[in-house]
Amino acid sequence: MKNKLSIAVATFILIFVFVIPTFAAKAPKVVLNGQTLTFDVQPAVIDGYTFVPVRTIFEALDCTVNFDPISQTVSAFSQKDGTTVKLIINGKAFINSNEVLIDAPAKLISGKAMVPLRFVGESLGTDVTWDKTNNLILITDNHSLVPSKPLEANDVKIGLNYELSGNVQIYGENTVKGIELAAEQINKNGGVLNGLKIQLVKADNKSNSKEAVSVQENLIKNQEIVASLGPATSAIAIAAGAIAMKYRVPLITTTGSVPSVTVNSSGSVQDYVFRNCFTDPYQGAAGAKFIFKSLGLKKVAILGDSSSDYSKGIISTFEKSMQSLGGKIVSKEYYVGGNSDFQVQLNKIKDSEAEVIYLPGYYNDAGQIIRQARTLGIDIPFVGGDGWDSSELVTIAGAEALNNTFFTNHFLCSDKDPVVQAFSSLYRNRYGENPDGFAALGYDAMYLLADAINRAGNVNGEDIKDALASTKEFKGLMGSLTMDQDHNPVKDVFVIEMVNGEQVLKERIHP
Repeated sequence: MKNKLSIAVATFILIFVFVIPTFAAKAPKVVLNGQTLTFDVQPAVIDGYTFVPVRTIFEALDCTVNFDPISQTVSAFSQKDGTTVKLIINGKAFINSNEVLIDAPAKLISGKAMVPLRFVGESLGTDVTWDKTNNLILITDNHSLVPSKPLEANDVKIGLNYELSGNVQIYGENTVKGIELAAEQINKNGGVLNGLKIQLVKADNKSNSKEAVSVQENLIKNQEIVASLGPATSAIAIAAGAIAMKYRVPLITTTGSVPSVTVNSSGSVQDYVFRNCFTDPYQGAAGAKFIFKSLGLKKVAILGDSSSDYSKGIISTFEKSMQSLGGKIVSKEYYVGGNSDFQVQLNKIKDSEAEVIYLPGYYNDAGQIIRQARTLGIDIPFVGGDGWDSSELVTIAGAEALNNTFFTNHFLCSDKDPVVQAFSSLYRNRYGENPDGFAALGYDAMYLLADAINRAGNVNGEDIKDALASTKEFKGLMGSLTMDQDHNPVKDVFVIEMVNGEQVLKERIHP
């Protein structure tokens, strides 16, 4: 791995730090390619550094920007070369998941995330100079961003249509990390089709269905991909899948778990759309089995997200499965994802006879709900789905509050399987953190697609599609995978227990 300094020099830096002498009475104007930038919050000079609103400067450089108020993190994604930038307010800075040195951390000023300007050498294509006489910072973006690696004649282009900004950005980011690692390993070991190299073409759908359609069209028509991976979430995967069907270019969603991703409203299978995650009904049934048989609990309160097809889909099957096993639903409450106060729903559940709460939502909501429940004195177990899988869950809920909680998932990095341990070690060495289920699914999806391309014997979309549909006993990180008639994988479900903030394998549920 390159050292931090070389990383900062090898990629296009989107954080500019430019030192202004402390005697400068006011912040200078910022001029990009001859155009004066207008900021909703004026630049400020602090300890000799000029800070500007992060959104304005990034968007001026053709990047998408997202600010997560919970984790106090600013994230930006370059539309031109796929570079990702993450800044923690008053903390660290990362480029493409690698920590880089920054002279002064990002700050919140007048409620706005502000970032310092930094000198970028000519080797990066950007000249930054200070016009002392006129109190101006001049930025000349000579060739914008570092161009993507040109396509070699023997490259096989795979599109990545992922949520790299927006409300589920962490899902896309972690999945792409796994995909990129797999592609590197595949290329290192000979590529596909007897020596052809995989080239990934990465694009940000901004966690938006309309944007995903545009991205998928561009990947197919302009980038000439032979297949694609993503999106991560179901509604967005459905939108992208329609384009995959239109152009007959295979698509594998790694975590789009709603059944209608691969089977349309008329009951017909989407020939060119696949998934390598299990479906919502699949894990809903597994969750019911775990609660009834492993925990030995029968009285269940359901707390679902009324705004999420993912949550409602899991609940539908869970409820039927629980009742068929002999369990009883004693309370059923809903919340709207993104809210911050869940006390009304939790108090109703507290007054019920519930022995366990089933909470199939996303980590950002689940973390707050569990924290508030413990504050209200609710100490019964929580059980959730794979939407919980994020390192941010512990940050939001707190390690102690998460004790006596469980969730169904696809993967656990501490699994003793030698294949899993080899992957986890490789991932930690590359990214400095443990892989989650999203990263593992991305890794497996890339290998699954490469396997299908090799079995197809060419890069024809129809042949790749047929190879994917006929997949049997593919050996991945999560064991054996066989594709069923609806393009859903048949494989094990992991049940994870949270113990003092750490994920521990509770059991594996076989199909």
